[in-house]
Amino acid sequence: MRKISNDMEEMCGILNLYMYEDLNYRMNTEFNIIKSQHEKTMLDMNKMIQSIIGSMQYSKELIEDNYSYSVK
Repeated sequence: MRKISNDMEEMCGILNLYMYEDLNYRMNTEFNIIKSQHEKTMLDMNKMIQSIIGSMQYSKELIEDNYSYSVK
C-alpha cells in the first residue's frame, strides 16, 4: 500500500510539474500574441490620428482659401 501511495504521489508531482510548465508556456505564448496585437492596434490608431489631423489641416486651408475668395 505504501509503495502504491508513494508511486501515486510521485506521479501526481510529475503531472503537476508538466501541467504547470505547459500552463506557463501557453500563458507566455498567448501574452506575446496579445502584446503583438496591441502594438499593431496602437500603430493603426496612431496612423488614424495622423490622418485625422492631416484632414483637419487640409479642411482649415480650404476654409481659409474659400474665405479669401469671398472677400475678394
